[in-house]
Amino acid sequence: MRRDLWPDESDAHAREIASFLAGSLTNARAVLMAVDDRGAPVGFAELSIRAYVDGCDTDHVAYLEGWYVDPDHRRRGVGRALVDAAEGWARAQGSSEFGSDALLDNDLSAAAHRALGFQETERIRYFRKVLENEPLSAHQSRGRADGLDDLMSARGGHFVMESGLHAGTWLDLEPWFADSQRIDPYVASLAGLLRRYDLDVVCGALVGGAFLAQLLARTLGTDFWFTELLSAHDDGVLTRRYRLPHSFASRAAGKRVAIVDDVMSAGSALRGTYAALATGGTVPVVAAALLVLGTMGTSFFSERGVPVETLGRRDFELWTPSECPLCARSEPIDRTSED
Repeated sequence: MRRDLWPDESDAHAREIASFLAGSLTNARAVLMAVDDRGAPVGFAELSIRAYVDGCDTDHVAYLEGWYVDPDHRRRGVGRALVDAAEGWARAQGSSEFGSDALLDNDLSAAAHRALGFQETERIRYFRKVLENEPLSAHQSRGRADGLDDLMSARGGHFVMESGLHAGTWLDLEPWFADSQRIDPYVASLAGLLRRYDLDVVCGALVGGAFLAQLLARTLGTDFWFTELLSAHDDGVLTRRYRLPHSFASRAAGKRVAIVDDVMSAGSALRGTYAALATGGTVPVVAAALLVLGTMGTSFFSERGVPVETLGRRDFELWTPSECPLCARSEPIDRTSED
């Protein structure tokens, strides 16, 4: 169906579908599928969140990137059902506007949009001119989150994470905050995602989360708070406890707080910070990280109704000690920079 909607991009479809399933396709955050009584797909909607859309007023606009119904199933309410479901997704992301587009000569699509309550805002023609300059570097030409990979090093082995869970990859993140000129654009992008939450405070766990929180607070013009680890030698899984200093806790009531970390996998530091704030009666309005690894951390916050903002997502496997395949093979635990 994607090929039917975008026939000129047939070579890219398999690659983009694989990227979406891996969580690294930044221009599609969700895909909704319509199926018939036999479970066969008959339509789809690809959705994203855009920071800017022509004709819209906000900076967190849900966008209908692609909308398609098989010709044999049109005029049966399938397209409307997809858009209705897309609007529900958009509201769940905190968007108050829903954008879309159609080519100037596609009168059928324009009529379908109007029938579903869309209002035409602008008509525009795009122009392109090739400039004979030096090609962009790999860092410049990639998406807003991809360049972060260049600022960290990854190594394979057998590691115990702060959460107590085991992993086969360790990320050394210290270089992220060593070069302010390189990290600042990513901080600005994440701050752009957080502006709509009307924050009073950005709070991060020491060390990396606090570094990021301080940079975000400076960018957003909010207060900066931090939490600190209490149970550094706890051997349990997801049992680490964090403390919010009294000077912050005494002022927490009624504050709109974002909790942040440089990277979230299981979300041990963010969970601990969430619990430390909740102890004082403050529930964070959003959690954020430059990168999200896997789904364990986001699931925790989704279950509590706390949205998660990030610049990018990557696949990442975590195991409990009893389920760890590396333990089963008696592979030794590797030391990390935190040991």
